[in-house]
Amino acid sequence: MRMLLVGLMACALHPVSRASPPIDVTILCDAGYPTFLLSYWTRDRPSGRVSLPWAIKALTQDTARAVGLHDRGILAVGYKADLNIIDYERMNVYRPYITSDLPGGGSRLVDDPDGYVATIVSGKTVYSHGKPTGELPGKLVRGRQEARSALALQAS
Repeated sequence: MRMLLVGLMACALHPVSRASPPIDVTILCDAGYPTFLLSYWTRDRPSGRVSLPWAIKALTQDTARAVGLHDRGILAVGYKADLNIIDYERMNVYRPYITSDLPGGGSRLVDDPDGYVATIVSGKTVYSHGKPTGELPGKLVRGRQEARSALALQAS
């Protein structure tokens, strides 16, 4: 079993308006994309694969920089270290399904991937083998976030 550390990614929320009044919003969250990229495009695709390091950088550092979160995306002193620990050989995403668990009976599309050993946020394990642990150390992030330098960390 080959274990890898992969930086934690948040999915993008895409509002999709529907034509029938009253106007409301449905949330489409393609949370399976990171799993599909890591399993199919780096491992299972017959030809034209991308390298695993390229995919991890695209999912972590490149995405964090694109949205102004300069305090995350790499493992280094002064950076926020939220992590996914994955079992690369077991990575798999399945067909999405609809669940109606939103307020007011709203529906959403979800998928349940395999291969995630643990998700660690702010040093706390929030998911273990796909199951929530009850730990909720995350906080709302507002606006651009700058990385603290190693010198600033030593001074604090």
